[in-house]
Amino acid sequence: MRKQAFSAILLATSLGAYAQQNATVNENPVLIGNQRSLSISKEQLVNDPVLRMPDGDKDYHITGYQVSYVPKGKGSELLGPFVIKGDNLSTGNAASILSRAQPGDRIFFEEIIAVSNKAGKQPLKLSAAVKIR
Repeated sequence: MRKQAFSAILLATSLGAYAQQNATVNENPVLIGNQRSLSISKEQLVNDPVLRMPDGDKDYHITGYQVSYVPKGKGSELLGPFVIKGDNLSTGNAASILSRAQPGDRIFFEEIIAVSNKAGKQPLKLSAAVKIR
């Protein structure tokens, strides 16, 4: 069940509503270590900079996450992790990462916390990765 939730949050994290409206999005995930990652354009992230849960987990909402950034070919130059409250990529250090992202760079979302609106459901702790194309 956790792997299904992880795969679903990865897709929702990187695409949100924008992907549902645009057929040009690359839907083939790229494998990075033990994380599944999606290749996405900077424009897509700028146009829809909100982390979202998939339809199957609608009763959950993201309350915070950690974000890190690695420029292409510079794995030793990790920027972050930065703790972000809420679900938006256009605030604080997340906005700084988004503004400097270039094709080939990777953005890692870790310690994503999603809580349910329904009583008795445990919070989810997820992670995802995005490669800028």
